[in-house]
Amino acid sequence: MKKIKLLLGTIAVIGGLFLFSGQTTYASTTHWDRAPKALKGEWQTATHKTPKKYSNSENRYYWKNLEVTNKIFQLNTFMLNKHKVHDYESGPHGAYSHVYSMAFEKVSSRRYYVWGSMLNYGSSKAQAGFGIVLSHSHKHLKLYSFKAKMKHGYVDFTNRHYEGYYRRGMSH
Repeated sequence: MKKIKLLLGTIAVIGGLFLFSGQTTYASTTHWDRAPKALKGEWQTATHKTPKKYSNSENRYYWKNLEVTNKIFQLNTFMLNKHKVHDYESGPHGAYSHVYSMAFEKVSSRRYYVWGSMLNYGSSKAQAGFGIVLSHSHKHLKLYSFKAKMKHGYVDFTNRHYEGYYRRGMSH
């Protein structure tokens, strides 16, 4: 009788541990062509000085702009002259809903992965991937870019590169 109670108790404890260990606080969810509300809008970096070896009178300073909508995750770099005026755009890049749908994957309450087509035109099947870490107040974010490759039906991120620290609603 004691052996049966001990066996049933052990099974109940192991079963309970198995059930509770399978529950995670944040399940990774992917939304296609639907940006999270916390990410939508315009994000901008502060003005930075261009490194001396790349600098001249036309591009002494720069700042970056990030635009997030349901179909666009676009980065623009704006160059300023030595008087911090006359900015020009160096060309957009990012992830788009063009050949592939845009994917927004929520990894935790403040971490996201974004991937989609690298170009907004043509038929290139190259992919771009980004990682985002939001601040607790959702007013700042850190942005990382990745090389994104499709492997066996899922996206593999390699070669992380820090893109910058962005603020919401800052104007230049």
